[in-house]
Amino acid sequence: EWFELYNASGDRVDLRGLRGVLTNLEGSVELSFLVRESLLVEPDDYVVATGEMHTVREFVDRAAEVAGFDIGWEGEAENEIGRDKKTGDVVVEVDPRFYRPAEVDQLLGDPTKAKQKLGWVPRVKFEGLVEMMMRADLELVGLG
Repeated sequence: EWFELYNASGDRVDLRGLRGVLTNLEGSVELSFLVRESLLVEPDDYVVATGEMHTVREFVDRAAEVAGFDIGWEGEAENEIGRDKKTGDVVVEVDPRFYRPAEVDQLLGDPTKAKQKLGWVPRVKFEGLVEMMMRADLELVGLG
């Protein structure tokens, strides 16, 4: 196989039997571009990334904004919660079972090689990607 996917630990992810779900047809344009480009160059390893870094909090804040929430954060670390400022309801919380105090603070991909050899550039910015994901999830549950 010419395409391999690895997780953050460096373990190869077995893609056999997995089904892709499209939420936006633009995604297939990007994928077909990568497939076409991969056939024109020698096989190699590439990092496909934006080169931008965002926190999980930024992701949650943007997703909440798309869903119509304004989150106010309370507490710290594994005791942190996010409340809808309008209703006071807790809409997100840190699960202490999954809290990792020794988490690597910065995980940033360097797409330089993919840009130089494949001409690849990210077409969707962070805010737009979160919006696409959130709108797809809202559609899935009938709220879109």
